[in-house]
Parts: sequence; structure tokens; C-alpha cells
Amino acid sequence: MSGEANFNSIQVLQEELRLRGFKMKQEDVREVFNAFCDMIRDYAKNGYELNFPNIGKFIIKTHAARDLTSNLDGEDTYVPERKRLKFKASRKLTDLINRG
Repeated sequence: MSGEANFNSIQVLQEELRLRGFKMKQEDVREVFNAFCDMIRDYAKNGYELNFPNIGKFIIKTHAARDLTSNLDGEDTYVPERKRLKFKASRKLTDLINRG
């Protein structure tokens, strides 16, 4: 798995589980995967960080409100405070990626 290939997460998860001796139907894998995604969504929505050892963590980053001036017409625009979900890879994962 290298380059910029696009993989179906559920199929990849099902194959990884099969290789590790777990026999699950695709519908069951889909249900587990969706539950996992729902967990991330719910924790993020409530402002919690989620840490996955050796992989990384999802964090909520708050961007302060600010006034911007357009370079085109000089008009001022107000940008309200907003929160963004950010994934920060662990050092172990970053090192693995950079080693190739």
C-alpha cells in the first residue's frame, strides 16, 4: 500500500480482520466501523480529545474570531470564532511514514 491509492475502508478492515483470524461478514464489519466513526463524531461534538496509542489523536482546535480586510475591494469582513477537528499523528506513526 503506497502512493496515493484510494481504499474502501470497510473492505480493508474486513481483509485485515480476516488475516488476523477473525471471520466477520461485511455487514458486521460495516456496523463496527460505523460505530467507531460515530464514537469519534460524538466525542468531538462534545469537545473531547480522542487518543489512539501509536496512531495519534483527534483534537478540537479553536480559531479566534477576527476581522479581515479584502485585498480586492478593501471591504472588512468579520469571521466568527470556530472550532475545527484536527488529527495529530503520533511520533511513532510519523517516524514510520517518513522512513518509507
